[in-house]
Amino acid sequence: MGDLSHKEMVSTYRSLLRETGFSDIEFEDVSKEYLGYVKALDVKLRSEEHRSKFLDIIDSNLRRDLIESNVVLLNSIEQKWQMSMRIRAFAKK
Repeated sequence: MGDLSHKEMVSTYRSLLRETGFSDIEFEDVSKEYLGYVKALDVKLRSEEHRSKFLDIIDSNLRRDLIESNVVLLNSIEQKWQMSMRIRAFAKK
């Protein structure tokens, strides 16, 4: 959920991974790919099909909160205030 997502710096992750025995640490920006997922989720959450299917477990207040949180995340990614990164690291031998 957008306002609950964890935001950290690349340098923090790199340092943590090195300290725990990883090397060859690579970061790849996948924000565009993630933005597509977030947009698709927005459409799904707003759909009547989703609303009907999950009526018993997602009440209107929770649905509203989920949609609002997703909009915050969507805007944050579109404004480049938040990035999504794929991290690859290899254990030191």
